[in-house]
Amino acid sequence: MKIVATTRLCASLANPNKKTTAPIMHNAGFDAVGANLRYVAFQPDHIGKAIDAIKSLDFAGVSVSKPFKQEVIQYLDDIDEIAERIGAVNVVHNVNGCLKGYNSDWIGAVGALEEVTTLSGKSVAVLGAGGAARAVAFGLMERGAKVKIYNRSTENGEKLASDLGAEWCGAPADFSPYSSEIIVNATPVGRQDSTLSLIDASSLNGVEVVMDINVQKTKSQLRLDAEKLGATTIGGVRMLVLQGVFAFELFSGMKAPVDVMQAAVLAEM
Repeated sequence: MKIVATTRLCASLANPNKKTTAPIMHNAGFDAVGANLRYVAFQPDHIGKAIDAIKSLDFAGVSVSKPFKQEVIQYLDDIDEIAERIGAVNVVHNVNGCLKGYNSDWIGAVGALEEVTTLSGKSVAVLGAGGAARAVAFGLMERGAKVKIYNRSTENGEKLASDLGAEWCGAPADFSPYSSEIIVNATPVGRQDSTLSLIDASSLNGVEVVMDINVQKTKSQLRLDAEKLGATTIGGVRMLVLQGVFAFELFSGMKAPVDVMQAAVLAEM
């Protein structure tokens, strides 16, 4: 698409952020529907200053990722009710200078899981206690799943479980066979080194579905181990696309070309 004087920018804000595929995904979508928008990526050291720039330069909106999903809230003018309940924001929409925060991580996670399984009544182990884990656990509980939180930091894990009314179960190493039907890895473990896993393969008996939210070229060790035992696994690309659809439609006011966006991410990888 040709960039003109009226073209508005959207962006990804995270740190680190040099390998994100979000610009590829969104720009492919914008081109497909003819939206007068471009999407770029920034790696700010201070989220407050970045948000000030977004407002000053009249960006259409931004996606927010680690480590800013909770910190960004204090710099916004308004926050969606669901994002407030989750306690984390990953999408900021600029409407006439008013910045409103939303959370679409839970939409992406739940959507990806519900394509392969039902969630109501299922026991789901969520690994992690950061902003993504908060959103994932919230979405699962909204769908009637029984959520168990596992985290290497006891303090953070207990707080997340308490905040959402989930069950605190200790460190990921404490996960035992047949204790949950579904596992969601919402930590960065396995992103840089896909051979790393928080759960030993011997503990995965009884697991039916494993989702690793990390976006990576190869399957994580957790997914490989689970597949050897017959489990269905889901990579982070599908969650990325489904949560990105929410931001795309909010920023553009147009229906997202989901297949085009997913194809662009997979081609880039």
